[in-house]
Amino acid sequence: MKTIRKQDERGIVSMIVAMIIMLVISILVVAFSRVAQREQRLALDNQLGAQAYYAAETGVNDAVNSISQAYASGDTWPPAGAPPHRGCYNGSLGNQLPTSGSAYSLPIDGPSGVITYSCVLVTPTVDAIVKAPLGNKSQVFPITTQGSATPIQSITVSWEDSQFGHTGNVTGCTNLATGVFPGDYSSLPNCQVGIIEMDVVPTVRVSRGALDVRDFRMFLVPSSGGVASITYDAVNNNADIYPVTCVAATAAPYACKVTIDVPGDVSYYARVRSLYRESNLSVSAYGSPGAGGAPMQLFGAQAQIDSTGLSNDVLHRIQVRVALSSSNAVPDFALDSSSDICKRFLVIPGSAAIPDVNALRLSPLCQLN
Repeated sequence: MKTIRKQDERGIVSMIVAMIIMLVISILVVAFSRVAQREQRLALDNQLGAQAYYAAETGVNDAVNSISQAYASGDTWPPAGAPPHRGCYNGSLGNQLPTSGSAYSLPIDGPSGVITYSCVLVTPTVDAIVKAPLGNKSQVFPITTQGSATPIQSITVSWEDSQFGHTGNVTGCTNLATGVFPGDYSSLPNCQVGIIEMDVVPTVRVSRGALDVRDFRMFLVPSSGGVASITYDAVNNNADIYPVTCVAATAAPYACKVTIDVPGDVSYYARVRSLYRESNLSVSAYGSPGAGGAPMQLFGAQAQIDSTGLSNDVLHRIQVRVALSSSNAVPDFALDSSSDICKRFLVIPGSAAIPDVNALRLSPLCQLN
């Protein structure tokens, strides 16, 4: 009789279990390694991205400095005969920005050029003058086409609140069209868009008499059912109030928009400020009445700077608009104070008087220590 012996397979099972465990551990190690590498790469990309951003900002600052030097030396910018786009050619800035023929040094981080701004484009004309944000201090800028050959027939003004954007509520602004402006906006909870005070003056025939009769001043009040166009009438102008339609769905480029049909001069100056609330403002010019056709290229007010920074293999591109003159901010009054003052002399249209002495005595601002 034969005896059948069973083989002990416990060792084989243990080997299979060990191999499975080793395989699982290997997979986990590889996965953790990939995660660690990815996190390390993300951290490096964030660092390189920040470096590339600051390199792009350096390019913007160099371009602004070049423009400022040109104005400080009495030169025009861009120089006569310059092409409309200046800056990046074959990946090198070279001497394309007007710096008396000298070339910029591209490397920012040492001679190796690991961190640079690889391309800077400066466009001296824009299709819209943008003030974002615009506060209650007046900004003055020219509305002039390049070459001043084509008359400007209409000017479009568009704005919205810098905080609420397209969704700014204007249902509570209706009473502003009556000309009764409140001391502040707290009494108008459903009015979340500021009032634009604007002067438009043709500058072709500049004289005191011409300015007196050609200055068109207006208050543009946000409204849910106002006008979309205004006819320029400087002769009968008394700083009129115009309710302007604001439609969030329109938003081209901003929710409140009005077109001003102007006499057809080739050059204007505008003074604007936003009352009560900060606004984002855009001003465009057109060669046809009613803002017909494409917007004209405006010259002398703003330049658009497009700068690309490079750090190793990471690029960062930024676009900014800069004013081409530092004189665009002007005082609104002969006497301007940052806080309340004691008024000992009142001037109103048609008369001037000293206020009540007893009232002055009661005012803490008029107490001399």
